[in-house]
This record gives sequence, C-alpha cells and structure tokens, in this order.
Amino acid sequence: MHIFDRLVERDGRSQMRPGLATAWRPVSDTEWEFTLRPGVLWHDGRPFDASDVVFTFSRVPNVANSPGGFGGFLREVKRVEVLSPHLIRIHTHQPHPLLPLDLASVSIISA
Repeated sequence: MHIFDRLVERDGRSQMRPGLATAWRPVSDTEWEFTLRPGVLWHDGRPFDASDVVFTFSRVPNVANSPGGFGGFLREVKRVEVLSPHLIRIHTHQPHPLLPLDLASVSIISA
C-alpha cells in the first residue's frame, strides 16, 4: 500500500472500489459499517487498524492552515465507533448516501 491510501478508492472511471476498507454498507439512515482490510502494515511495521481511522478523522478538522482541505469530506461525520480492530461504524449527522464517495478523498494516516 501507499502510506496514504484511502478507505474507498476510485478507479479510472470514478467508480468506487475497495481500498483500506474491503466492504461497506449502510446499517441505518445515519450509520455506515466499514470492514477494514487485514494484513496491511504501515512503513514502520505496525498493523493498520480502526485506531488509524479514528485518529485521521479526529485530526482533519484540527490541522490549522491545512492545504489538503479534507474537512469538507468529513463534515457530515458525527463520530466513529470502533466495533473491532477491523470493523468501524461511522455515524453521520443526517442521512448521507454519498459518504463512501466522500471518503475516497480522505487519506488515512498512522496513529
């Protein structure tokens, strides 16, 4: 993997495909579950897990003068619930059917 892969990737035709998440599904109007890819290692050998997603999402709005501007893609995310090391539930403020597409623009970083 590249150091900064995303949960959801887009192919050459802008179709969503698995990235660091192998699957995702809505579980209610304001909740999505994402299954995280096992066996992924960071550059330092540490395994990728749900804590990296939580760290990334909590960090995005706190980076002053960020040239990345990822905040807009996470605006609807209320919180991330860790169900297991490789399963998260993302809660949104309101129904947000485009969440997977938004997450294709957010690079995950190591906690």
